[in-house]
Amino acid sequence: MSFNWDDYKKLAEHLYNDPDSAIPEAYYRSAISRAYYAAFHITKKKMIDHYGFISRTSNAHSRLLDFLREKKIDNPIIGEAWINLKRLRVRRESADYDDEYSYEYHDLARSSGFALSYCERVLEAISRLRSGKKQ
Repeated sequence: MSFNWDDYKKLAEHLYNDPDSAIPEAYYRSAISRAYYAAFHITKKKMIDHYGFISRTSNAHSRLLDFLREKKIDNPIIGEAWINLKRLRVRRESADYDDEYSYEYHDLARSSGFALSYCERVLEAISRLRSGKKQ
């Protein structure tokens, strides 16, 4: 059974809406990360299905963003997905790797909310692409 990547979005929403008061920073950082991975994997699958994107290489995250940037010229829906996934990735990298979080004035709760919004925008744009054949 394949994993439903939308479950990461649900987990991100749960972590954002109900952070543990003893460790809220870990909850908010995890919410940002899970929102990114939901958007990344759902977008990657759609690009494989629609355009034959090859994901089994190094730097899949950068390659996907580059691929979307190239395709957005012909398709504004992909442009919406690209810009919001790019915004989300920057926040995810800071949440996952930086000792001092560096966005929204170090307000992780606020940044988590933005991350969920960017994730939703990516998924909404991607859902508008036609299914079943390459465009």
